[in-house]
Amino acid sequence: MVAVDADKKETKSPCESCQDGLSAFSSFIVNALESAFFSYGLLVGKYPLAFILLCLAFTGVCSIGLINFGSDDSEVQFMSDKSLFKEVVDWTKENFAYKTHRQIIIFESENVLDKHALLEMFHIRNEVLNMVVDDIAWDSICAKMPIRKPCSESLPSEFNNYCEMQASMERVCQEESILGLWDYDEELLSSRSQKQIIEDINRNSETLARASYFLGSKNAVNAKDRDLTKAKATTHTWYTDASKIQRQNSLKWEGGFVEKMNNFSGKTENVSLYFAATSSFGKIVSDDITGDVRYLVAGFFLVFFYVTVMLGKFNLVEQRPVLSLLGLSSVGLSIAVSYGLSSAFGIPFGAMNSILPFLLLGLGVDDMFVIITAWNNIPKMYQDKELCERIGMAMQHAGVSITVTSVTNFLAFIIGSSSDLPALRYFCLYAAIGIAAIYFFQATFFVACLVFDQRRLENNRQGLLWCWKIKDWQPSQCSQTELCKTFFTKFYGIYLIRAPSQIFVLFFTSVLFFISCWGASKIQQEFDPKWFLPPDSYLAKFLQKMKFHYPTSGEPGLMYFSNISHIELAKSVELVKKMKESNYIDRVESWYENFLSYLLELSGDVSSINQTESEFLGNLTSFLYSCEGSRYRSNFRFDRPINCTSDLPDIVGSTISYVHKEIQTTNEKMKAIENITSIVNSLEFNGFVFPFTQIYITWETNYVIGRELLQNILLALLMVFLVTLFLLANLHASFLVMVCVFATLVDVVALMHWWGLTIDTISAIDLVLAVGLSVDYAAHVAHTYLTVDGDTDERAMATVGLIGPAVLNGGFTTFLSFLPLAASDSYVFITFFKIFFAVCLYGVYHGLVVLPVLLSLVGPAPYLTAQQVATLSSPGHENQVFPTAVRTVEPLPTLQRTPSPASHPAGSNSSSPHKDALVSNPDAAQSLSSQTDQDESSPPTTDQADSSSSPTDEPDISSAPDRPDSSSSPTDVREFLSSPADQTDSPSPPTDQQESVCTPADQPELCSLTPNDRELSGRARSRISRSSSTASVPPHLVTKPFLE
Repeated sequence: MVAVDADKKETKSPCESCQDGLSAFSSFIVNALESAFFSYGLLVGKYPLAFILLCLAFTGVCSIGLINFGSDDSEVQFMSDKSLFKEVVDWTKENFAYKTHRQIIIFESENVLDKHALLEMFHIRNEVLNMVVDDIAWDSICAKMPIRKPCSESLPSEFNNYCEMQASMERVCQEESILGLWDYDEELLSSRSQKQIIEDINRNSETLARASYFLGSKNAVNAKDRDLTKAKATTHTWYTDASKIQRQNSLKWEGGFVEKMNNFSGKTENVSLYFAATSSFGKIVSDDITGDVRYLVAGFFLVFFYVTVMLGKFNLVEQRPVLSLLGLSSVGLSIAVSYGLSSAFGIPFGAMNSILPFLLLGLGVDDMFVIITAWNNIPKMYQDKELCERIGMAMQHAGVSITVTSVTNFLAFIIGSSSDLPALRYFCLYAAIGIAAIYFFQATFFVACLVFDQRRLENNRQGLLWCWKIKDWQPSQCSQTELCKTFFTKFYGIYLIRAPSQIFVLFFTSVLFFISCWGASKIQQEFDPKWFLPPDSYLAKFLQKMKFHYPTSGEPGLMYFSNISHIELAKSVELVKKMKESNYIDRVESWYENFLSYLLELSGDVSSINQTESEFLGNLTSFLYSCEGSRYRSNFRFDRPINCTSDLPDIVGSTISYVHKEIQTTNEKMKAIENITSIVNSLEFNGFVFPFTQIYITWETNYVIGRELLQNILLALLMVFLVTLFLLANLHASFLVMVCVFATLVDVVALMHWWGLTIDTISAIDLVLAVGLSVDYAAHVAHTYLTVDGDTDERAMATVGLIGPAVLNGGFTTFLSFLPLAASDSYVFITFFKIFFAVCLYGVYHGLVVLPVLLSLVGPAPYLTAQQVATLSSPGHENQVFPTAVRTVEPLPTLQRTPSPASHPAGSNSSSPHKDALVSNPDAAQSLSSQTDQDESSPPTTDQADSSSSPTDEPDISSAPDRPDSSSSPTDVREFLSSPADQTDSPSPPTDQQESVCTPADQPELCSLTPNDRELSGRARSRISRSSSTASVPPHLVTKPFLE
């Protein structure tokens, strides 16, 4: 029976075998990382100056790539690589590029037809025409066109005579304005009365039509004779030559035009003006990249102040302002590396990349705090080690921690970089390189700076003025108090696990989740590149006024034709017919239909399909130079310049214009694109025929971004889950972590909807990154819970006290780095601030409130190390010495140490309860193996005699190494709860005034030992843990030496 029971006991279920395999694999990786980081920290600690110079040299080399720096300011960066329109966009750039640029002014007044308003428009026009920019005058770069009389008066009977007349026409700079009604003659207008001006406008239908073309929709007419008497707005347009020869000069002149109009804006008396140029959008977006540097500076100083307060202590020596500044400079180095390497590889700087410095600032500060926390948690007994060894100890723990966070964020951006949207891909690539760089610099540059700062501190030198050495320095008691730790340990953790608190948290979280599900379902997929314009920019104001005064029924579009024979063009008649029948098309204007009407009037022959190619081109030439067809000349592109006296050259392309009906939703807009595309495909043209307008890029992006976001989030969740499972080595805990991550994402999306945000390229980036950030908050809590022993309530309470300050600090620093963006007008910055505020709020809430409650109710069992140690204890003493559960806090013995600064060098660090609890607080657990370490002069007690009768349970401590222990093994909850939260960092030897470190009534064995024996007993316990747990517990969860 015994053999059978033993066999049954050794039999493991598939889940247990899987868990053991996962633990073994995870421990192998983590052990390798810890060993590598210890060696790396040791090396940096020995040669800090060399590593600082190495970092600076590496940054300098990467910065060379900035020579190739370039930005993508076009709207095409928001078009998917798999877009239906990618081919047509490339083709139009090559064949239908605009050869003219427009400069437009909207004049707004109570009545722009008032004489004083018209005269002020003349004054502004004269300023524009007389403007010279770098010796570039208006006459030298304007687009010129011939002047002729109305077509009905000038058309000769013979076509050749018309061509001769057209060749002899005077060519003048092209501009369009209501002022043309007076032939741009200011003196003529000045001589007219207000009544005569109204009569000039309403003289006949042609003048009225010309005036109405420029006037906005907010007009007034006389009720009696229906004359136009009043208008709220009118436009004035100048055309510049944007051909390859004149393009650069035209752009310079446009810049001068914008500057001139900015000077006029707000200074006119009778009109208000709003203006724009063809190059305005790209220039404003480009300028916006550096325009919000002030917010980065503000954020830097805000974070610098916070880091200075949190990294050091409030006394002259232990403050660390210089180290804080050097740590933040790592962010600057990572930005230079990110920009330099990305530019070197030809990755353009996209419209969203301006937010990257804020992101790296927040992530970099988190890494700094992790490293400093690990440094402060080095046990007191190792403060006499060499500084380089202590740096290695700190990096052994901190290196793995910052690797976890950096890997999750790096993976999130690598997944995002696979996006089909160039703007999203540009940002993710820049960010991935930046995160890798900040990871390297914090682990190298900051640690090297920490070495110099610690040398300064241990030499009692002033924190800001390192040359000032303070003699006989003693830290004040107040400066050693940790308020945040006291709050979590003495108040928050205790009340959180009580039944009323748990009920309220679960109820509130459930209600919040269901409300958030409803809110998240209402969020819209909508994006407009115009949102990138700052609201106070001149172009944003212009577009707002244009939409108000010149509303359109729908979006205009063009149907492009290329490589189409004159016979196949006959299909365009059927195409136009089907487009007019579409539910998404409002109207269509085809040159081909007017061409057929022209042929019918000219010769009565409309059977163009029977014409030869030569006859067709001849007829088209006469049509395009006729009164009826001249307006369609801009619808064509030819392979060489055309003239009036010869047949047209080969046609490169032509267009038919159409206007969509008003469409509201993203799905309907995509259906409109699919509808018009299917109409074209149904006619089976042999050549290139495709509908396109710039707004299609936005419509398609709105449709694609939802699919992209869902795909990226699912991949990010999968990758983060695998990383979490890999490092936690516990399926139960990993599942609870992912529950918190999922709930955080739902809450964030809902808050986006209520805050007026939509799903677009910017929010898609934020949501993917939110996965990595929210995992950080929850994973730390879950891991700490797994390393604490006791029942679920006590472990949850201890977990909050141990890791709560670090999680709260990490979330607050991330929020703090983005806080200055709340004052920005940039859509990109505002969106990032709103979403990261939500991520920090809900992430910390689920990590520090919801997850501890869940763990206290349905938390997984701890790692096996503590239980195995208890099992190895002598019979009859396990519950007394190392209990597996502690029900209350009050009966526990209090282990207090009164600080004595004079007894230890300045700058020494204390042990944190959740780091190396078995080593840093040995007095609370030494009685585990006290029977093996009794002083020979102390007579054994009866219990000790009984326990010593089992020689197999006694560890051999004669060969126990006298070296530090880097365990992250489970901590008895009593050890943590019995350590006062306000314990100082300065270690001191026992004094007469100190309270006893043991309670004889509760622990007679512990009190019977001398201090030296208790230290040996602690080593014995560590040896038991190492020798008995390695078979079934991940090595990184078992106590082991710092120094191998």
